Amino acid sequence: MRTITSEEIQETALLAGLSVVPEKMERFAESISAIVAYMEEIKHLPVETVPETARLTEEVNVWREDVIEESLTPKEVFQNGTNADGYFVVPAVLKHK
Repeated sequence: MRTITSEEIQETALLAGLSVVPEKMERFAESISAIVAYMEEIKHLPVETVPETARLTEEVNVWREDVIEESLTPKEVFQNGTNADGYFVVPAVLKHK
């Protein structure tokens, strides 16, 4: 069984922008190790005889026809936003600490 270390938990939390209190680090490592062990068990299930399915329900797609229509001009597109050389300018969403 692969054991996840506290260092791996800490590194993953850092990459995800999360903080983990040291008191819970060992508990997280044990829980994630158990999850990884369970996933290893699932890999060995005999699924060769299970028929493949594309859908679980009998629903069908309700696609509309692809019709070419008049589009907005670049001026119309950018009238409600900040334009920088043909791109919208937005605040940064992801920040690396």
